[in-house]
Amino acid sequence: MKTVNRGLSAFCSFLVGAGLGVTIAWHFAKTKYEKIADEEIESMKKVLLKDKEKDNENSEKKKNISKVDEIVNKEGYKVQSTNYATVYNEKKTQKNDAESYIHPIPSDEFGLEEEYDVITLIYLVDGVLIDDMDAEVGNIEEKIGADFAKYFEETNGDTIYFKNDKYKAYYEVVQDDRSFDQVR
Repeated sequence: MKTVNRGLSAFCSFLVGAGLGVTIAWHFAKTKYEKIADEEIESMKKVLLKDKEKDNENSEKKKNISKVDEIVNKEGYKVQSTNYATVYNEKKTQKNDAESYIHPIPSDEFGLEEEYDVITLIYLVDGVLIDDMDAEVGNIEEKIGADFAKYFEETNGDTIYFKNDKYKAYYEVVQDDRSFDQVR
């Protein structure tokens, strides 16, 4: 009878210990992931606040321009439309936007900034760009620029490097003699 009680006592002790261990592990995991979620929420709030501040600045500039237009009209001068200049400048800015945040770099500068991601892309012989999981890459213009292939000719190599300040990423683009059909 004593061995049954000892066995039952050991089993009960095991169950209590396991339950206690699961409860403690759950508590620590919950605390950890709540902290991570809170940090992400705070960082998104900061980004959205910056965007809102930029929007406020732009609306202030537009108000100032309309006030100037009113004063010019009041004084009897004719206001010339600036729409063409605005559209022209917006198109020029959009075109040069990619040029301002995408930079071809030498190999010794690749991966120097720790906060930037390091991404390897593969440029296939049929002109398709894939990632290291063999998935076709979209939005190439935003990541490494539409004319990235010209840098292979300029460097006479099979690997080129880009730094993208918008995406905070380094891109290593490696030429491959296979086609997309061969990769699949």
